Amino acid sequence: MKQLLFMTVLTILSAIGGTSNPVWPILLYYGMAVLRPQYLWKWALPDIRWSLIAGALVLASVVINIKSVAIRGRFNVVIALILAHALFLLLSLLNAYDPATAQVWAIEYGKIVLMAIVASFVLTRLSELRLLALVIFAATGYIGWEMNYLYFVDGRMDIYHNGFGGLDNNGAGLLLSMGLPLAYLFGMTCKQWWRRGVSWFAGVLILHAMLMSYSRGAMLSAMVGLGWLLIHHRPRRHAVIMLLVICMIVPLLAGKEIRARFFSTTQYESDYSANSRFESWAAAWRITTDHPLTGIGIRNSNAFSQQYGADLRGRTIHSQYLQIAADSGIPAMLTYAAMLIVAGISCARARAMCRRSLSDADSPLPQEASERLRDTSVLAVACQSSLLIFAFGAGFLSLEVFELPWILMVLSGVLPGCVQNELAESLPQIEAPPPQSGTFPIGFGSKLSTHHGALQP
Repeated sequence: MKQLLFMTVLTILSAIGGTSNPVWPILLYYGMAVLRPQYLWKWALPDIRWSLIAGALVLASVVINIKSVAIRGRFNVVIALILAHALFLLLSLLNAYDPATAQVWAIEYGKIVLMAIVASFVLTRLSELRLLALVIFAATGYIGWEMNYLYFVDGRMDIYHNGFGGLDNNGAGLLLSMGLPLAYLFGMTCKQWWRRGVSWFAGVLILHAMLMSYSRGAMLSAMVGLGWLLIHHRPRRHAVIMLLVICMIVPLLAGKEIRARFFSTTQYESDYSANSRFESWAAAWRITTDHPLTGIGIRNSNAFSQQYGADLRGRTIHSQYLQIAADSGIPAMLTYAAMLIVAGISCARARAMCRRSLSDADSPLPQEASERLRDTSVLAVACQSSLLIFAFGAGFLSLEVFELPWILMVLSGVLPGCVQNELAESLPQIEAPPPQSGTFPIGFGSKLSTHHGALQP
């Protein structure tokens, strides 16, 4: 009953907030996309499509506030790549060997792409991005709490045996590992000591739940992502201390079986799971060479993988990049990889803008703006780390419609523009010539940057 009440109240509040700002229903939709309450509380919730309700609220809110969205929204490279990727997916759908299967997956893609584009135009402030990061962190933290509760109280390891939210143990482990950099974000930037403590405690819960998934891919990906955080952490002596703490905590959280599972990666020659992946990767590449432009059809490669050398009928490719290449062609795979790369570059650009503005003695910022930019610098590194975790883990899993990386790509794509908006509001305005006829409105085609007196296209 309490779960139903919670979801109902949350939906009503988001609907009310959506009358003035589409950000609130977007936060609801993306929070549900990560938390997946219909799976988490399926024993307590009626058969209601909560994500559909949230998506409808987003679209209704955008229509109500279309004027402000059109003025504030800004196009970015990540959106352009998402649209290009969607075009290649459409071509793959039209040329699919099994149109029925392709249509099912195309519908999922369509919902993800639509929400990504809408969110990219609605999210324009740093405070909104921090709220989105907080929603993602709260969702992953609660999942970690649930998995730990089931283990310590009921003696169950559901994340290993059943996965989570329609994902198997590997996908669930990767989902949780992507929440670890967000624990770092709020552990480092929260001002009150108790909030920092809650953030670090949630990070420990997420880490332990991820280890209980027994997913070697998630463990390796987490190592890569956390290493990225420590490399960029300042001062370096704190990074060394954090590394030592992690090295002490992980052996305590990982039992003998988990450690044995992780170190079995060195014995991949005799590992059936690893060898089956090698065979499915080879099959995917053979399919790709036969159908390089549009692939065999969205998620059609599973039906043909055994014919091309996989060990079992219906074998999933177990590599995001090769799965997309076999299903939808090399152009689709390249645009998907470009989305991840450009999102990481956008984070680096935003972080550089923050650090440059904070160190500029000629244009001092108000204290509140300086704090927001410092926090945003940490947010940029945390997003990079989460995307890196996914990009590495996606080499071993097929998770095309796994929505969390899409959310982070959206956040990363709008991050530089939000930093520019913060600087424009915090620094004195400069005089600039009026836009000439035929140019885009500021909301979509150009942006006046007051930082260093520059007019940037």
